[in-house]
Amino acid sequence: MYMEIKKLEDIIKGHERFVITTHANPDGDAIGSVIGFYHLLKSYGKEGRIISHSPLPDYLRFADPETLLEWYSPEKHDEYISHADVVVCLDFNNLSRVHSMEQPVRTSLAMKICIDHHQLPEDVFAWIYSDTLASSTCELVYRVIKTMNQAAFTQQAVQALYLGLVTDTGSFRFDRTTPEVHRMAADLIERGADMMLVTRNIYETGTLGRMKAIGEMITTMQIYGDKSEIAVIHITRDMLNRYGMSPEDTEGFEQYMMMINTVKVGVKVVDLKEGFKSSLRSKGAAEVHLIAQKFGGGGHKNAAGIPKLFTPADEFIKEIVEDIKKYLEESKREEN
Repeated sequence: MYMEIKKLEDIIKGHERFVITTHANPDGDAIGSVIGFYHLLKSYGKEGRIISHSPLPDYLRFADPETLLEWYSPEKHDEYISHADVVVCLDFNNLSRVHSMEQPVRTSLAMKICIDHHQLPEDVFAWIYSDTLASSTCELVYRVIKTMNQAAFTQQAVQALYLGLVTDTGSFRFDRTTPEVHRMAADLIERGADMMLVTRNIYETGTLGRMKAIGEMITTMQIYGDKSEIAVIHITRDMLNRYGMSPEDTEGFEQYMMMINTVKVGVKVVDLKEGFKSSLRSKGAAEVHLIAQKFGGGGHKNAAGIPKLFTPADEFIKEIVEDIKKYLEESKREEN
């Protein structure tokens, strides 16, 4: 690890203009890692701009009080991206994940580097720090800062990195929550991260509309399989409109499927203005990233996502449920 990080330090010291970016529809880990890395660049006196295909979600605004994240527009950002020295990709490893920014990033002559914990990275990076066993990208950025320059542990950086640890570990519930992760969280709190600020904003700021939507989602949840091993929720445009919600407001809805003791795989489908997107969750040995790959998605063993699709949602649900059934049946045969 030291040699990998030493190479990153050489890259930072040898360049001046940096673009920092993350995947579309950023979550807590994405926002935490880009803000953490921004402060690392600042600690070396470098120029960095955080540019994102998606605007900052409302529920994560508390993590960016300086309004560092810029919502991408070609007129405002393409020239800067094309003349940057380095593009830093955080919490994703395939350039398609930046959606509208893909072409300007891909064609830029800037060096492209990556810090990420997902599988199957695209072969476009001059330097990559990847650990698929890490709990989060914020864990990796924490390691980098701890090794390179602890002056980057500013108040905003430690708050952002703590946010990423909390959200990507499911509040320290998921299986990649190692003793090291707990020690990182403790260190960040000692350095000034406000634990209750994260708790209030992530878990205690839901609107009445969101709570009513959760109720309807639970009552309309579909269960499949002889042993009720598959759960599906479909958040329709009608539901979003009735409860005054955006697709981003459905973050965390997956957990309600996984509370059912028989469910091994859960599928959330959320309608967009055009098409829909989906996320998958699993328990134990079920590797949902393998299922997501068939539909152009990816992720982790127990958590994966599928980007925007335009086929009828009902047809997609029918197809993916059948795929999951086959996958679970094959897994059972292999165990026996």
